[in-house]
Amino acid sequence: MNDAPLLPLLQRIAGALERLAPAVAAEVLDEHVRRLAAGGASVLIVEQRARAVLAISDLTYVLGGGEVRMRGTPAELGASPDFIESFLGGGRGRGSGTLAP
Repeated sequence: MNDAPLLPLLQRIAGALERLAPAVAAEVLDEHVRRLAAGGASVLIVEQRARAVLAISDLTYVLGGGEVRMRGTPAELGASPDFIESFLGGGRGRGSGTLAP
């Protein structure tokens, strides 16, 4: 049997890694998550940086006001005008990170 936890939680890890070493933050996060997943674990990432999560996730949930506001694969969310505007900035810089109810 695998000794890996069934659901490790990575909370706001992208921001912490970027402060320590911006050039390798995405690579470290990707490698860590993929290693956990390869060991049979599902990984729950709580993160405000949408791009970091989309780059490594199979399925993403967007929470707002304690409710699931959006759900989808990175491709589905990346094609959603609401998601792009709210979390990726709609091409005008950084998004607000909020999704109106």
